[in-house]
Amino acid sequence: MNRINERLIFLKLFLENPKEIGSITPSSRFLLDAMVSKIDFETAKCIVEYGPGTGSITRILLNKSRKDCNIVVFEKNKKLADYLKKRFSDRRLVVVNSNAESSQKYLERFKIKADYVVCSIPLALLDKKQKIKILATAKNILNDEGLYVSYLYLFSLNALKESKAYMKNLNCDFIFLNLPPAIVLSSKNIL
Repeated sequence: MNRINERLIFLKLFLENPKEIGSITPSSRFLLDAMVSKIDFETAKCIVEYGPGTGSITRILLNKSRKDCNIVVFEKNKKLADYLKKRFSDRRLVVVNSNAESSQKYLERFKIKADYVVCSIPLALLDKKQKIKILATAKNILNDEGLYVSYLYLFSLNALKESKAYMKNLNCDFIFLNLPPAIVLSSKNIL
C-alpha cells in the first residue's frame, strides 16, 4: 500500500467521523519510530495495539517482532478493520473489530497478558469517562513489567496535564516532524 492511497483512505474516514479518526493523515515515520523505539522486540511475546487505523504501526510491529510474538489489534471502525485484514496476512496478527475496552475480555479468554499496549486512539478528543475506561483496560491487560505507549498532538497540552494525572513516571518525547507535531507518552504505571 503506498502512502498516497493510505492518506486518501485516512482523509476520507476523517471527514466521515473526525472524532473517531483524530487526524487527517497517518502518523509520520518520525512519530512511528519514536513510538516503537519504546518496545524491546527481542523479549516481547504479546503486543496489543488500540486504534491501528490503516496499519502504519502494525506494519512496523510485524516487521520487528519475533516469530512467536502475538500482535492483537483492536479497531472499532469496521472499514479499517476489514482493510487491515486484507492488508496483512501474518499468522501472528489478530485483527479484532471492536473497541479497546473489549481487549481485557479477549486476552483473558486466551489467558495472556500484554507486554506492551500501543495506543493510537485520539484520547484528547474523548470524554473523561471513556478515557479512564481505556486506560484502566490497558492497565489490566499489561503484565507486571508492561509498558503503555501513546501519543498526543502538541495542540492538546491540556491533555498532557491530564495524562500526567493518570500516568506516574511518565516519559514524554516531543516529535516536531509530524503533522501536527506530537508528544509520545510512555509509562509502566498508569492509573
